[in-house]
Amino acid sequence: MTMAENVTIAVILSVLALASAWIIGVIASNIRRSRTAKQLVTLHSKLLDRFSVNSELLAYLEGSAGKRFFESLTLDANEQMIRIVNSIQAGIVLFLLGASFLYLHATQAGGLLGGETWIRHVLLLAGLPVAVVGVGLLVSSYASFLICRKWGAIRDHNREPQS
Repeated sequence: MTMAENVTIAVILSVLALASAWIIGVIASNIRRSRTAKQLVTLHSKLLDRFSVNSELLAYLEGSAGKRFFESLTLDANEQMIRIVNSIQAGIVLFLLGASFLYLHATQAGGLLGGETWIRHVLLLAGLPVAVVGVGLLVSSYASFLICRKWGAIRDHNREPQS
């Protein structure tokens, strides 16, 4: 094997390993978030079942503990922003990685390829989908931001509240 083939194989295996680790991390995070939500729902339902009379429930909800109960039921704006920022970061990284593969394809890897056309094809086949997924993540994060802002999960501090 030539040096260019070894470098190409190393880059491709590294990208596959990083993508696999990222996918496993996303799945683990979603499983954890789902379990936490289920536990919270169970806790809240048991808490509400303890009240036998509506006046007891009303008194509880008007107190400081009731306010915290309602706050825990609302969407956390910080969590939404963290998810959007993570999506933006992943989109930028994937787009730049794909663009660098496409650049290497277009410039024939600065002479490292030694006339090997299959390496250019691998760079094209790896770079194009990675760049497109990066752009897709950027577009979806922008759409998520707009939706969260429209639904009120994220407040725009520069605008006056609408009445």
